[in-house]
Amino acid sequence: MSQNDYAVAAEQGDPKAQFKLGCCYMDGTGVETDATRAAHWFCVSAEQGDADGQFSYANCLYKGLGVPEDRPAALEYYINAAKQDHVGACNFLGDHFRGEGQDLPAAVGWYRRGAALNDAAAQCSLAFCYHEGIGVEKDADTAFGWFQKSAGQGNVAAQRLLGYLYECGLGCPKDAKQSFEWYLKAAAQGDVFAQTNVAGCYSDGLGVEQDLALSHHWYRKAAEKGERGAQGLLGYFYEAGVGCEADPKEAFRWYQVASQNDNATAHFLLANCYENGIGVEVSREEALKMYKRALEAGINQAEERINAL
Repeated sequence: MSQNDYAVAAEQGDPKAQFKLGCCYMDGTGVETDATRAAHWFCVSAEQGDADGQFSYANCLYKGLGVPEDRPAALEYYINAAKQDHVGACNFLGDHFRGEGQDLPAAVGWYRRGAALNDAAAQCSLAFCYHEGIGVEKDADTAFGWFQKSAGQGNVAAQRLLGYLYECGLGCPKDAKQSFEWYLKAAAQGDVFAQTNVAGCYSDGLGVEQDLALSHHWYRKAAEKGERGAQGLLGYFYEAGVGCEADPKEAFRWYQVASQNDNATAHFLLANCYENGIGVEVSREEALKMYKRALEAGINQAEERINAL
């Protein structure tokens, strides 16, 4: 249906068309973007009991989109939508009560409702509550089961965390191969922490045949997205020629990036570059400065180098 079709049906009182017309105004589909009109049609739909309208009007009230911000009123609309099994509302309420709402058992209840509706995000959140003991007693077996359901639906956080559970044997037997496979699934979806874990697996031959070139490949992917652990390790790979040709300038560059990203080990390795002229001119002053930063960050071996310089 077109925006005009939605408009005709909305004026005739169709709550679903009213919701769709609100979406057109919110997204600028067939009309100019108009948050006020969008909120109006979401409200009309919501007052007729449409769960999508309730959720969307709640979003408007919560964020002040087209209407004055009114979070208590928004919460009521979220609850009304969630009671009609709107999974987005269930997830919102779970997050709300886990955070500013400060009612952890309520958060678990809403996540549980969404999880029972087979929503992958709610399943992952519920699993995390059981994993950490948030609003419920810790239960590694139950956490594993919900992470498994969520990961099977492609939830990237659940895939990474399932890899961690298999790595550590939490709620399941330790299984390096399964751990690697789930890390790889999450890494393929762009999760930087999973990419770093995949790189580590290839580096150490954990659950997969050792392949230093692939380790370098995954560390670089994660490093380019800002993961500071990967940035420091990529610098080491370039310094030592692990999985790639040795390149002191690239090593220095990545140590510098990681150091700027508050990687404590990178402070030390960057100081070593300045001390020994690895990819940069020797600078005792810069070496001392970076060794001191490393020591302040808890790298105790930096004290020996400071005393030596």
